[in-house]
Amino acid sequence: MAVAEHLSLVRGGVAALAGWRDEHPYDRLELDGADLKGADLRTALLSPANLHGADLRGANLEGAELTGSNLHGADITGCNLRGAGLKGANLAEAHGARADFSHADLERADLSWADLRAATLSEANLRGADLINADLTGADLREADLQGAVLVSTRLDRACLSHAKLAGADLINASLCNADLSAASLLDARLIDADLTSADLTRAVLSDVEMSHLNRARLTAADLSDARLIDSDFSEADLRDANLSEADL
Repeated sequence: MAVAEHLSLVRGGVAALAGWRDEHPYDRLELDGADLKGADLRTALLSPANLHGADLRGANLEGAELTGSNLHGADITGCNLRGAGLKGANLAEAHGARADFSHADLERADLSWADLRAATLSEANLRGADLINADLTGADLREADLQGAVLVSTRLDRACLSHAKLAGADLINASLCNADLSAASLLDARLIDADLTSADLTRAVLSDVEMSHLNRARLTAADLSDARLIDSDFSEADLRDANLSEADL
């Protein structure tokens, strides 16, 4: 349950919060279950904060500092988190449909089981993030950095991952049907049992990758050198000008 003093402080505005934070740099804001719908918290210094189950629908947290904060199960539907600092934050099971995380720092954040349908994560830093079983259907991840991220059983159907960095990412059993992976870097990624049906992998770098379901995938000019493709389903796939040198077929 939110501490009344902390809730009043946050509702009082960014300036009041900044003054309090100067005097209490290490105190955690206790905002468990707080109602902060539509709050204007741009550039707010909230970290460390406990926002477990908080209602932040439509709130403006652009540029806010939330490093290491707890937003487990929080409702951030339609929330503006552009450029926010969320490194190591706990967003597991958060409700974040249509939230804007563009340019946000989510390195090593826990986003497992989060609802991020149609969310914007373009150019976000998601290195080493945990996205196991997250729903990113229709999400915008253009130019996002997902190197080393764990996306096991993640739903990425119709997501845009154009020019995304996915080197070393774990995408085992992920669903990427109709996803846009054009010019994405998937060097040494794990795509075992991932479903790439009708995905666009034009000019994608897929060297040294393990993958299987590629029926109807667009692989025009894709780099599949050294890829492990034994028993892969390429039925109706477009492999024009693809580089399959040294690929294990």
